[in-house]
Amino acid sequence: MIHASPSPMEAALLLADAGYSVFPCRPGSKKPAIENGFLSATTNAGSIREWWTERPDLNIGLRTDGLFVLDIDTGAAWPGDPDRELELSSAPTALTPRGGRHHYFRDPTGALRCSQSHIAKNVDTRAGGGYVVCAPSIVGGNPYRWIVELDCGPDDLPIAPAWVNGTNGSTVSIEMPHTLQAHPGATEGQRNQSLCHLVGSHLATHGATADLPQLALEWSRRCRPPMPDQQVMKSVEALIRKHQSSSDGKAPATPGVGWRLTKYSEVEPEPVRWLWKGRLPRGKLVILSGDAGVGKTTLLIDIAAHVSTGTSFPDGSPCPLGRTIFYTLEDGLRDTMVPRLMAAGGNRENVLDAGPVTRPGGTEDIFQIDRDLPLLKAALEQIGDVLLIVIDPISGALGDSCNENRNADIRRVLGPLMKLAEETGACILGNSHFGKAPDRKGVHRTLGSVGLIAAARAGWAVVTDPDDEDRRLLLPQKNNLAKADGLAFRLKPTTVEGCEVAFVAWESGTVRDRLDTIESGRSTPAFDEAVEWLRSTLTEPMPATEVRKLAKADGISDATLRRAKQSLGIQSQRHGS
Repeated sequence: MIHASPSPMEAALLLADAGYSVFPCRPGSKKPAIENGFLSATTNAGSIREWWTERPDLNIGLRTDGLFVLDIDTGAAWPGDPDRELELSSAPTALTPRGGRHHYFRDPTGALRCSQSHIAKNVDTRAGGGYVVCAPSIVGGNPYRWIVELDCGPDDLPIAPAWVNGTNGSTVSIEMPHTLQAHPGATEGQRNQSLCHLVGSHLATHGATADLPQLALEWSRRCRPPMPDQQVMKSVEALIRKHQSSSDGKAPATPGVGWRLTKYSEVEPEPVRWLWKGRLPRGKLVILSGDAGVGKTTLLIDIAAHVSTGTSFPDGSPCPLGRTIFYTLEDGLRDTMVPRLMAAGGNRENVLDAGPVTRPGGTEDIFQIDRDLPLLKAALEQIGDVLLIVIDPISGALGDSCNENRNADIRRVLGPLMKLAEETGACILGNSHFGKAPDRKGVHRTLGSVGLIAAARAGWAVVTDPDDEDRRLLLPQKNNLAKADGLAFRLKPTTVEGCEVAFVAWESGTVRDRLDTIESGRSTPAFDEAVEWLRSTLTEPMPATEVRKLAKADGISDATLRRAKQSLGIQSQRHGS
């Protein structure tokens, strides 16, 4: 299929035509040339022509989901047997620029994952959640080239020899995910066997936990194609009954319930790590709430800009340099998000837009936490150095199985997300709106179930300063890990590449206003000052225009003046015609 000396575009089109998903890498490099990396790999000829027409010298990345590629470096002594060397080389094989070899096999289970030196020193694998660079790509001035041509589609590739997975000689077992949460799903013909293995492993480790049926259903949706829900539930129920009947009377008192206990003595204390000290903890979920139009997304872009450049936050706190994954459903990438990041002084190389998820059959869908978390985990492993994940709005990504007004649903969906944050050290920052009910205050202002803000370790609210309609206040809504005052900023308009956007202009110092004070309309320092000013100024009737002029000269805004006037019961009367 891949013949001598094709151009990169020709080779990419041939691979796609055979069923391999490809994407562009930077010229002379293994790094993806597009923001979503291997997650944007496709077999669509139109997309491929567009990429390589714009840059003919782009390298080719090949996504390895459903494949198993042995990456043997030049210094590897494995497999060390001429017969086994010959057996590996009977598969499609590429010579790498540094003299190593890529042997291409298929993964009939869909369960294998990438690994590094697990089989042997200097022997890596590329499988689900990874990619390889392939011929005729050039790295370090030298090309990849086929020494045994890739002349078949993915389904016709050979399966790796059995001894590759064994423990004879210098080989070790290939690491595969063995939990329902981490397993990427199986292909038709392997689904029932994989389900039994995974559920059995869960039962042996955790018992018949209450969330087991839901975990199994979520796993099934990652299979190709998914299993019928009724079949999944029937299998799970049968496995639970078998597990309980073989436990010698030690089954839980309530069927289907398990509980794992950990001694405090087995847990090593560790301090909280901060992305923004006192405000944004790493490895935790944080919620930002506010009414529509107050500038929440612009604020989120500003935070991402700080992380992308490693520049200090506005209160002087240090900011670590890292990458941000930004998932938004509400703003355009080209006309809004990218210009806003540029206006904020961000480094575009370190901010990645998370596009739609491609479902089986090629259909595009929104990212859903309850079913697509393995994709996010794979992206974090692939990209590296991701310190911030923004989900805007978080309610739009909870998934079809989640009712955002039910605490139980919220906690079920957010639990695995918070665990991922803890494992990776990334701060997950979810954007949310305020509800419209006027009697809801404080943490109850956030839209949907209170379970959303309750699950977060910190919550921040963006509100308009009641004394200055152009001023925004970032106020603590809740903070389980630290105490920090609020901050103030303004949205300044600017033009970037012809796009009219706004950027955040921070004020120096902190503000001590509280969210409940702002919401209830109780006094603030500016309000109290305006009340005293009116009392001392209006010793006799004065024209309203003159009062506003004097107030402005003394730094009192029209909004604050109106509030003070209403509080004192002052009436305006029209005179003349």
